[in-house]
Amino acid sequence: MNPFADVLEFHKKFDCHIGALSEDIPLEVLELRERLLNEEIDEALDELEILKYVDAGKSEVAKELCDVIYVAIGMAIALGIDLEPVWDAVHAS
Repeated sequence: MNPFADVLEFHKKFDCHIGALSEDIPLEVLELRERLLNEEIDEALDELEILKYVDAGKSEVAKELCDVIYVAIGMAIALGIDLEPVWDAVHAS
């Protein structure tokens, strides 16, 4: 399992924006990424709210959490940020 490689593969396959640290990111890419992240976070929070009141299981929460992670990694790729060393540093701390 390598989520970083999986999301990068998706970006290449579907010709999504892959950024570089040295470039300015187009406003429409930033707005798309912001909208996607907000949508996925809202969906994850909605599923968590449902769990408070209904014994619905955790499969929908798991799916929504994966969506948040996928979109967050995609945002990093669009911005030209290599998250793997950042992940390692956060994990080590």
